[in-house]
Formats: sequence, C-alpha cells, structure tokens
Amino acid sequence: MISLPHPIKSRIQSMLCSAPLSFFANRYGGRCSALMYHRIVSESPANGEFAPNLVLDVHVERFEEQIRYLAQNYRCLDIDSAIELLIDGKLPRRSVIITFDDGYRDNLTLALPILERYGVPATIFITTGFIDRLCTPWWYEQEQIFRKLPRLQFEWDGASYDWNLSTLSEKNEAWRELNRLFKRLDLTDQSELMTVIRGACSERCQVEADLLNWSEVVRLHEHRLITIGAHTVNHPALRQLSESDLRTELLDSKHNIERKLGAPVNHLAFPFGRREHATEREFEVASDLGYRSAFTTRAGQIDLEHSQQLRSLPRIAIDFFDTLPTFRWKLSGLSSVVSREEALS
Repeated sequence: MISLPHPIKSRIQSMLCSAPLSFFANRYGGRCSALMYHRIVSESPANGEFAPNLVLDVHVERFEEQIRYLAQNYRCLDIDSAIELLIDGKLPRRSVIITFDDGYRDNLTLALPILERYGVPATIFITTGFIDRLCTPWWYEQEQIFRKLPRLQFEWDGASYDWNLSTLSEKNEAWRELNRLFKRLDLTDQSELMTVIRGACSERCQVEADLLNWSEVVRLHEHRLITIGAHTVNHPALRQLSESDLRTELLDSKHNIERKLGAPVNHLAFPFGRREHATEREFEVASDLGYRSAFTTRAGQIDLEHSQQLRSLPRIAIDFFDTLPTFRWKLSGLSSVVSREEALS
C-alpha cells in the first residue's frame, strides 16, 4: 500500500469540506460510525505546555459543535438499538454511536448537558478500579509527575533510566518511551513500576478528583440518554495477561457494575484496543462471558458484515485537534481508509 503524504490528506480534507458529505459517506462511511471520546475539557493548554494526553481530550465548545452537527445530519442511536439493528441487517446509513472510555467526571458535568440539549444518547465504558479508587489512570499521573520534575531517574528490571525533562521535546520523548514500556507490562509490573516512579517525585500527584464515583455512575445510569458499559477492572493491555487474568478483568468489571446498578451490562470496550492489544483471544473471551458487543480502538466504520464480528467492532477516535472539517473527514470514512493504508505500508 502507498501511504498518503500529509499534503494529499490536506487536499482531500479540503475537498471534503466543499463537496456533499454523502458523496464520501456512501462510498466509505459504512452504515455507522462509533465515535470514541474520553474527556471533555473546558480549558486549553498554554502554548508550549507539556500536554501529552491531548489526544484524549475534546474542548467543550468543539464537543458541542460536533454533537450539534450530528443531531442535524445523522441518526444518533443508543448502543442497544444500534446492535439490534446491526444483527437484524437493518442498521441505517448515516448512523452514529457516541462512546466515552474510562469514566471521567467531566462526562457527567460537561458532556451530559450538551447531550441533553440535542437529545443525543451515549455509552460510557467505565473502568471499575478507577471508580473504586483501587487504581488510577497512570498516563495522567505520569503527566503530572513529568511536569514537576526536571529529571527522572530510576532502575527497573535490570536497566537504568535517566531522562532529562528540562525542555518540552525532552519531556515528550521520555513520555513516549515510558508509555511504550508500560503497555508491555502486566498488571503487577505496572503497579510496581508506578511505585518506583512515584518515589522519584516528592509531591503526591492526585488524579482521583477527575474520576466518577459510584453515586455519579448511578446518576448517569438512571438518565434516559446514558448506557453504562464495562472497560475492565484495571485498564490493562489485555494481551499481556494470562487467560485466567483476562477473564477476571472482563467478568469482575461486568459483575461489579451489575451489582451497583441492578441492571445487566451487555457492552464492553477493550482498553488500548489496537491490533497489538486486543486479539481473537480477547474477542472470544468477551463472547464467552456474555457481552453482546465489544469495541476496539481500530479505526473504521461499522457495516453490515460486522454482525458476524460483534466483539471486535471498530471506532473512530475524536481528539483535541479535531475541527469540524476534520470531524467530517473522519465521519466520511476516508480517514479510516488512509489509516489502514498507512498501517499496512
């Protein structure tokens, strides 16, 4: 496959802005786009500020612009209806499913009022360990640590790590290396390494305030527009786990939510759900444990053939940098085509 260079992408995106969206959506857009959000934020980082998790954020003003556009131009489906229509072969074109991962408080405080304003349903996939305060989203805790330290030094698994964190470029490079390391580790090693990294920073970093608690999850569950789904207990890279631990992660999160809400949990999102993190083994276990659907982070639109792949459904990631034109570009399906070509090139 030939990878499209950025200038070509830009020209295609510009063309998309001036041409009818249906021209592209009917050719590449499948029947439905499952959009993946994480956090909705009310502030923007200062110029040059270290902000490695911006790919997980969407500014509240852009989120409202996107939801307004969807409400005016697409059929916004709740997840149960979408899966039923998919199974029956009746999923209409220009359908959208809104999803959020992890379980952040801003899903309630910032996202829900906008969803209410436009009558758009959404699913929130929660990591029960975050809600129970048994673990934290380590990527945000590490971001806080990197902001506080001029240098990070530690020993781990027979290797020495020494990163200068004085400049933005140094922080970003060290962040990428540490992120890759963490995703290769199982849960025990992740916890132990996080303890080592915390020991290098004298000031305690708090991320719990950014997470939902159970009373807030119950409030969301009781709202007519919101469905609660599972996102494991500890948010691990599932491929690193034994099959026994994998089953525990998927089943315990399901059962815990069901006990708290008094309602079945039928839908799952895989953490770090790319091809290297969620494989056929994970899809089969999700099916065995009774999940009606499971979503990856593999880029793509949902089409009728996905009725045979209900535990490996693709999604479209929406991030801080998406303007309305790039949002429309992603909905068209062309973005997913380009991403697949680049992955294979």
